[in-house]
Amino acid sequence: MTKKPRKPRAPTATLLKAVVRARARGANWADVAKAAGCSENYAASMRRNFPAEWKLAYLAAEMSFIEDVAAEAMNIQRGLLYDKDPRVREMAAHSVLAHRGKTFKQLIEVLGGPEIAVKLYSTLAPTKDV
Repeated sequence: MTKKPRKPRAPTATLLKAVVRARARGANWADVAKAAGCSENYAASMRRNFPAEWKLAYLAAEMSFIEDVAAEAMNIQRGLLYDKDPRVREMAAHSVLAHRGKTFKQLIEVLGGPEIAVKLYSTLAPTKDV
């Protein structure tokens, strides 16, 4: 009589999020396990044993990480707008405006077109009291 292999214990949403977040930020499995409070083997097995949950959580963690890095980069660019060197200020201004323009274009696409973006903007923009 052969034993059936045991089904792995599913991680809680909180544990999966902690493991995936640490991994998406570049931590090795030992550091991932330490951050999440589980064993290294269990942390590393989540990707294999729960692929759908892993992919979804990893995508969210990766997007969060990219947003964090983009915000930091924008803070650095804003600081460079006040640099003593006018060439540095000019390059920073071009970079900030290019990034904002690209972000705005993506937002318009997500919203479904410029008409919707204009309508949304008009509802959010401050109004002048006359």
